[in-house]
Amino acid sequence: MRAYFQPRPSNAGDGYDAAASAAGNLGPESVVDTLPGADDPDSGKQSLLTQVCALSRQVGELERVDGRRPFCTPDGVGAVLGVFRADGLTGTARRVVSLNQACPARPFVRTYEGVTVQCAQPGADYHQAVVTPIRGDAPADPKVPADAVTASGSGLDPHISPAYARLQVARVARERGISERTVLALVDTYTTGRALGFLGAPSVNVLELNIALDRTHPVQGA
Repeated sequence: MRAYFQPRPSNAGDGYDAAASAAGNLGPESVVDTLPGADDPDSGKQSLLTQVCALSRQVGELERVDGRRPFCTPDGVGAVLGVFRADGLTGTARRVVSLNQACPARPFVRTYEGVTVQCAQPGADYHQAVVTPIRGDAPADPKVPADAVTASGSGLDPHISPAYARLQVARVARERGISERTVLALVDTYTTGRALGFLGAPSVNVLELNIALDRTHPVQGA
């Protein structure tokens, strides 16, 4: 698969199952994970933020670029603290927990407002904590485009942004033993403009692009 352009993530089951096509139904407020229980490691559920953080880290490693994003920890989960304050929503911080880092993980920050940050205990009740996302030192403009880490509404969209396509050019060229200029020319061929000249944004059809690559520059030994 390294010799092919990768599409957007899919919510349509395993393998882009059209019968399972649906939105993920997670919004910008989905930042706290449900941690798996000790007796059932599959019982957890990742927040949208952690899904984005994990995917960005994976894409960064695959494409050999900086995969960091704002509000993400170095280990690829949402950088979110639960702050217990003296007066509920306000007042001095009395206790701080890194909500998405299950023990025995080391919290991504050592202290917050002078309080030692604790790892999260699966099954513990943190609903009284003030949920506090932490910006961190990641670049404001991530190297990994947004469409590389978020699914489309249907989960089946074959299009990606030109920025995400360009990010993958070096890898595809390297795996196929051809020049980046050759791959870029194909990307340009399968890039469509805005509808009616002003609606939407330019996009690249990954399916057609990969078919064209196999037709004109097949993977050696495949």
